[in-house]
Amino acid sequence: MPSADANAKAIKKLPSVAVKIKPKVRDVIPTIDGNDKSISPRVTTNVADIALKDGRVAAKVEINEQSNNEIDAKGKLVTPGWVDVHTHYDGQATWDPLLAPSSWHGVTTVVMGNCGVGFAPVKEKDRSFLIELMEGVEDIPGAALSEGINWQWESFPEYLNALEAFPRAIDVATQVPHGAVRAYVMGERCNSDYAPTKEEVDKMAYLVKEGVEAGALGFSSSKTLLHKDIHGEYMPGTFSGNEEMLALGLGMKGLNNSVFELVSDHLGEDEEWEWVKDFQKQTGLTVTLIATTAPAYKDNKMYNLAEQARLEGHEIRPQAAGRPTGILHGLQSSFHAFVGHPTWRDELASLSHEDLMPQLRNPITKAKLLSEKSVIKGGPMQDLPSLMGLVFPLGENPNYEPTFEDSIAGIAKVKNLDVMDVMYDMLIEGE
Repeated sequence: MPSADANAKAIKKLPSVAVKIKPKVRDVIPTIDGNDKSISPRVTTNVADIALKDGRVAAKVEINEQSNNEIDAKGKLVTPGWVDVHTHYDGQATWDPLLAPSSWHGVTTVVMGNCGVGFAPVKEKDRSFLIELMEGVEDIPGAALSEGINWQWESFPEYLNALEAFPRAIDVATQVPHGAVRAYVMGERCNSDYAPTKEEVDKMAYLVKEGVEAGALGFSSSKTLLHKDIHGEYMPGTFSGNEEMLALGLGMKGLNNSVFELVSDHLGEDEEWEWVKDFQKQTGLTVTLIATTAPAYKDNKMYNLAEQARLEGHEIRPQAAGRPTGILHGLQSSFHAFVGHPTWRDELASLSHEDLMPQLRNPITKAKLLSEKSVIKGGPMQDLPSLMGLVFPLGENPNYEPTFEDSIAGIAKVKNLDVMDVMYDMLIEGE
């Protein structure tokens, strides 16, 4: 870390200070240093002014030179802006200049177009399909997307132009989504035909190249059974063969600094890794991976293979969530604790919300559902009572650091009630 004298000399060389962030006496500016654990295990606290010039930190010391743009950092933490590499603001970015809530939390760049979902390229007749796909995959309300998006584009370059023309508080980067590309080229066959013709593959590869040449960060795709549209149809690309995946990725060949983002159920399988490594070797481009099944994590397989690839000079970077993924349980969302119960599937799932609520308030329906077992046998859904220890009421003022006592299981324990009985009542409460 530069000395105070060195910083003082540096600031004297500046003809003017563009921005000066000046804490009051005894205020604290945290810097990453690795000693003091008063804020976190990796943060030391220092008192200092910070001068910014041409978008960079020019000096960090007590600064006497005045600036016409000073920010009082009293009571604040001064940190670099965060880059959130996995977001789904593809629709919101066209109408919300703040991109809340990310901008509220220090994020200064968001990367969207992940998981193969997005809104370009698109033909007018397919707009609703892409909205339903985004709603199903990411649980973003279709009503908000339908009302908020002002479709000013068809091609991906035109979508980028729309993003560029819209004023915003933070930066955005986006990727060409496989789902939209497949829908544009294959129409209604996009999520049912697993073997496009060579001509169709060539057209899709061209669209990927066109988008990246125009400024897209890269190309994204999803091959996980977790991703479905609101009608339960698997998203386009889920069952795409390795030949198609490699061909679309090669559409970016020669476009330096592009990225291939892949969400996959198959990263525990050697065959999936073969084409991923083949793509990286042929292009030299970065691949970023999100594994969605347990075999990829067994004995750290994905991380070990990625590390070996990096040692060989190939950029393959797994993505890891900073916290567990949350799932919103609700009668008007795509998931809740009873979606695997026979009565829900056979009798209730197809009802409108208005028709559903009287049925759920009927004690006979409640007793019937509570007497059943979910037909979903994989993952956490195979043990619903235990899962309820990780499910928490959202409420008007959410608690983002809840304890077990705040969970459905904790509430049931205090009330001496069956845990699924409490979950059922929570679902219909307020509806």
